[in-house]
Amino acid sequence: MAAAVKPFAKGTMVGFAPITPADLSALPFDGRGEEAETIAALKGRTVLFNLWATWCAPCRVEMPSLAALHAEKADEDFAVVAVSVDNRDANRPEDFLAETGASALDYHREPTMTLFNSLKQAGLAAGMPTTLLIAPDGCAAGVLGGAADWHSADAAALIDAAVASTR
Repeated sequence: MAAAVKPFAKGTMVGFAPITPADLSALPFDGRGEEAETIAALKGRTVLFNLWATWCAPCRVEMPSLAALHAEKADEDFAVVAVSVDNRDANRPEDFLAETGASALDYHREPTMTLFNSLKQAGLAAGMPTTLLIAPDGCAAGVLGGAADWHSADAAALIDAAVASTR
């Protein structure tokens, strides 16, 4: 997948960096402790996996475009999964999704920072927002640090190439 999307890292997606595949399937993305769902639960689909927080100004800008991409392209082969890493007020992230016009996205929360810290140690995250392209096998194929316009022609081309590469 990383090779297939590399030519599409241009225009509004110029910050997207294909990477050597990294298995993320054991990382939690929803909940905490033994009950937390891991990225393994997402296997079988290409996933645009976004980490965000309510205190992140660039996240506020980016969330509507992620929701629009999800509404337009989500199907059995592709999904946008946005994960709040907020560790305080449990209701604030859901309010944030509504305030930013991103309520089309399902609410996921990983408040322990295990996900972010693991990605940071692996060199895949430096701050918020961070977006990873995950192949159906649970391996990350690319990363974009910072806000992006995910509801653009360039983003659509990148996602289409990613999904097509796994068929």
